[in-house]
Amino acid sequence: LNFNVTLCNHFLEQTEGMNDEKSLKQRAEARFMRALNFYYLMDFFGNVPFTEVVATEAPQQIKRADLFKYIEKELTECEADMYDPKQAPYYRADKAANWLLKSRLYLNAEVYTGTPQWSDAATYAKKVMDSPYKLIDNYPHLVMGDNKGSSVNKAPEEILLPIAAD
Repeated sequence: LNFNVTLCNHFLEQTEGMNDEKSLKQRAEARFMRALNFYYLMDFFGNVPFTEVVATEAPQQIKRADLFKYIEKELTECEADMYDPKQAPYYRADKAANWLLKSRLYLNAEVYTGTPQWSDAATYAKKVMDSPYKLIDNYPHLVMGDNKGSSVNKAPEEILLPIAAD
C-alpha cells in the first residue's frame, strides 16, 4: 500500500502543472488511488506513515483522525475532474468509485474520528445505487476470466473498480 502511495506521489509530481483535460483526469484518478491506499492503511493499521512527496527521508506518522480528514478532502477535491460513472476507460476509476470510497469512509467515521457520519455514508451510498452501475443476477460472471464483458458476461454492469490481472 505504501509503495502504491509512492507511485501516485511520483506521478503527481511528474505531472504537476499539467492542466489539459487528459492530465486533469489522470491526476484526479491518481489522487483517488492514493486516497484509496491511504484508506486501507488507515483502516488496517490506524496511525500510519504519511507523505505526499517522493523523498529519501522517512515519512512522519499521521493520526488516524487527521488521515480521515485528508482522505475526505482528497476525494472531494478530485471528484469534479474524474470521469462520470461508466465513462472511464475500463480498469479506470470514475466518480462512482469515489462515491463508494466516501461512503465506506463515512460508514466507519466513528471508528476513525470518534464522530459518526451515518447520513453522509447513506448519501454517497445512494449516489452509487442511483448510478448506471447495477447488481447482476449471475454471480459467477463476476469471477470469470472475461469479466471485461462479452455478449454473455454482464459483470461490467456491477464492477466499479476492476483490477486488471492475467
